[in-house]
Amino acid sequence: MELCADVDHLTVVPDSRGGSLALAGLLALTAGLGVWGIDWGMPGMDPRHGDEVSRETLRLLASGFSGFPKYPFVHYLVLAVAYSPYLAWLWITGGLEPGAGSLDEVFADPLSSMTVIVILSRLVTLGFAVATVALVHRLALRLTGSQVAAWCGAACLALTPEWILFSHMVNVDVPMIFWFTAGLWYALEFAESGRVKDAWKWGVLVAVGVSTKEQIAGAWVLVGCWILGSAWRARRLAKPAPASPPPLSREPRWITGTVGAIVVCALTYALLNKIPWDFSGYLERMRGWFGAGTDPAIWGGHPATLAGHGALWWETLGRWQRAAGWPIAVLTVGLAGFACWRGARGARLLGVCGISYYLFTIAMLRYAYTRFTLPWLVLLALLTALGVAQFRNVPAARRGLLAAMVFVVTFSVWRGALLNLAFDHDPRVEAEEWLAHSLPSGASVESYAYGYYLPRRHRVPQVTWVSPDREDMTIAGFQERRPSAAILAPAFWFQYQGPAKQFIHWLRENSEYEPRWFRNSSCGFLARDDQERILPSILILVDPEQGSSP
Repeated sequence: MELCADVDHLTVVPDSRGGSLALAGLLALTAGLGVWGIDWGMPGMDPRHGDEVSRETLRLLASGFSGFPKYPFVHYLVLAVAYSPYLAWLWITGGLEPGAGSLDEVFADPLSSMTVIVILSRLVTLGFAVATVALVHRLALRLTGSQVAAWCGAACLALTPEWILFSHMVNVDVPMIFWFTAGLWYALEFAESGRVKDAWKWGVLVAVGVSTKEQIAGAWVLVGCWILGSAWRARRLAKPAPASPPPLSREPRWITGTVGAIVVCALTYALLNKIPWDFSGYLERMRGWFGAGTDPAIWGGHPATLAGHGALWWETLGRWQRAAGWPIAVLTVGLAGFACWRGARGARLLGVCGISYYLFTIAMLRYAYTRFTLPWLVLLALLTALGVAQFRNVPAARRGLLAAMVFVVTFSVWRGALLNLAFDHDPRVEAEEWLAHSLPSGASVESYAYGYYLPRRHRVPQVTWVSPDREDMTIAGFQERRPSAAILAPAFWFQYQGPAKQFIHWLRENSEYEPRWFRNSSCGFLARDDQERILPSILILVDPEQGSSP
């Protein structure tokens, strides 16, 4: 009795040398795309949002992992282990003074040290990305028995633009997806075998994934309910037991296993998040996380109305299409739909997982980023492999599928949606050098930007930096202070509404100040045609009466 029945009784094809070589080539391509331009934005004294986890890991190391950071602890621990050899070497050679204070005081050469730290962090992310592609291949091979199907499914993930993008950054999304994919393996194992030990492994991996980023928790809610419901239905429809029942160790125990998986998951999650030692701190963190996430005034999310949820669904589909690129999106949806229609092995569980993720993560938070669709990309890659497997015994369909795959890859490469990565220099370096050589000693500079957009202040000691509060951001106050220069960045212009946005617009358009632009084309972000494309530029407005021109 299996809950993931193989309706079409696909014949298992043994692992071949050609398939192994194809997988090795795909993993090499994944690693090559990830290494290409991995040093974008260096030197890394002030990591941007996509790399801020690296700096936060250093803060946690300095404090002995006290308090609760932005994300759960698992990936911070992984990065701490990755940093340990380098930090130990710095300490031995005198390049590190633990507990000294700021990064400028801790590291003897903070620019080079932080550059190494950020690149190490990105290499860790790339390792998770390559491992996830390999895991998708092995899981698809286990479900279909077809090397061709498994390779196609893994390729759909490896060549996805959003996957390539986040393989270059230190954010926790790619590690979260790795643990999610590993959890899928044991969820399918348990659904087919009913072995309690598989359920426990599933529970541990779910806890590790959620302890990397809570966002993935919603994907598992309906999966557990579906396994329990299917087990109850299978028992009702089962034939009478034979006279000599099988040993208890061989009897499927889906209900016991699911309950055990929940208990193991809860205990592992509690230990990984220090809940027994600081329950009040954990509750405060979760209140802030969910409170901010569900407040449309903060994140620009959708209201909890029927129209709001409809708009959220439409927006999520659009973000998924942009994440995949329309050639891969069309191919995966077509093959996934065919696999579900044919009742391919494991298709129902994968579909339930995708629905659960939307209902209990995106719909509950009421907002979505493009990277939020990464779990869907993994599920669709596996369903694509299942769809490919349905065609392998039909020569005409197989030739058509091969032509479609060739078209997808060729079109995507030609258009540049997959491989057009542009990595330029960091505009902050040029901007700070301009400030150091162009502003007189004692000049004042007002900053209207996030910290990771600003030049590194220790390089321009003759400048007095001013960061006004929100109440000080008025046209009259700025005219009264009359700073020598003002620094702006695009993220600030588009993030805030109301008077602050009007003030920034006035600064940008004020003809009394001379503009100096420092920009690059994409700073490591994939060139894609949507409003999320980030152009991290720096605009310095200089008072011609107080500042000099180079």
